[in-house]
Amino acid sequence: MKRRLKRVSGDVLSGKRLTFAPTDQVESFGVLVNEFMFSIFELEPGEHMITDESDLLDFTPLDSSDTTEIWARITELYGIPRSDVSSERLIAVLAAIQQKRRLQ
Repeated sequence: MKRRLKRVSGDVLSGKRLTFAPTDQVESFGVLVNEFMFSIFELEPGEHMITDESDLLDFTPLDSSDTTEIWARITELYGIPRSDVSSERLIAVLAAIQQKRRLQ
């Protein structure tokens, strides 16, 4: 899977304040977050920053909005099809995985 990287020069942010979205919900999933990020995106802890507003689209190439390949991996590894998840937000995907595991 291609990584979506874009460098922003320091001038773009000069004099501006960055505010990060909350992470309370993401943190509530504990180790599942790092397991998911590694198994789907091959990202180790410390190689990603996700928030409660992070979306699967955040991990597609800049010129694409196709999450088909990501969903294929999620379905293969976790048995969760797109139709079983309310949105493409990571917290919705993680909640579906956690719910499925509770039922097993």
